[in-house]
Amino acid sequence: MTEEQREFQVGEEVESHVPTEAISHAPPQAPPGARRPEQEVLLQQLTKIFRQVAGVAQPVIVPPPALAPALARPPIDKLRKYGATEFKGRKEDDASAAEYWLQSTDRVLQQLQCSPEDSLVCAVSLLKEEAYQWWDTVAQTVQPIQRTWEFFLNEFRKRYVGDIYLEEIKREFIYLRQGRMTVVEYEREFIRLSRYAREIIPTEEAKCKRFEQGLNTEINMLLVALQIRDFSALVNATLNVEKVREEDQSRRQKSQQKRTHSQNQSQGQMIASHGSSKR
Repeated sequence: MTEEQREFQVGEEVESHVPTEAISHAPPQAPPGARRPEQEVLLQQLTKIFRQVAGVAQPVIVPPPALAPALARPPIDKLRKYGATEFKGRKEDDASAAEYWLQSTDRVLQQLQCSPEDSLVCAVSLLKEEAYQWWDTVAQTVQPIQRTWEFFLNEFRKRYVGDIYLEEIKREFIYLRQGRMTVVEYEREFIRLSRYAREIIPTEEAKCKRFEQGLNTEINMLLVALQIRDFSALVNATLNVEKVREEDQSRRQKSQQKRTHSQNQSQGQMIASHGSSKR
């Protein structure tokens, strides 16, 4: 049915509902079947109402499709600004130099909050000369899905760090003790060395137990009973224990100094009194 036919049908329906009194009082001069102006206005208003009630479809405004967000690019241009350096993989670069480069690069990537995927892209961008040729050869031996950040770390250490150096680091972790280090210094060293001894601390619980074992006895005794098995919570608890112990030690030192000062004053007064009695 066309729009004109629908309007005509609605108009006829409205006209059929007009009261007979309104028709009977129509001016006699109006020709048969003709509509007066007021009837025309009324019919238009009623037609509009019937359209709304009948749910006549209105044009729907479709919003334009949202633009897809642009993919973030790895922050390669910011690496050197944050202190990252190139690695060339020359023969004179020993295992400690390679490990230092890897640690410093990883620290920069963490500061930039890089994802594992971006970390791989950024680290590879720092490889030059022989080091880049090495990675290009290794990357071609595996499928793209296998070229992950973890894969890069493992392959880099195998190539430039070596098993002997890794064994030394692992042994250093096994014998690590707090000693004269603060808790912050001990935690930093623990985290650094634990990267090479994951088979020794495969779980969070094992990591916490090993951390407790390396603490000084006076701190360890206060923490073992708590049985904290979340590493972050354990470190925070250790820092609090260290702070309390330092405050207690400071109070004792001040108290000892006061007692010593008081004793010295008493001895001085006694000597002075004894000297005056002789005179």
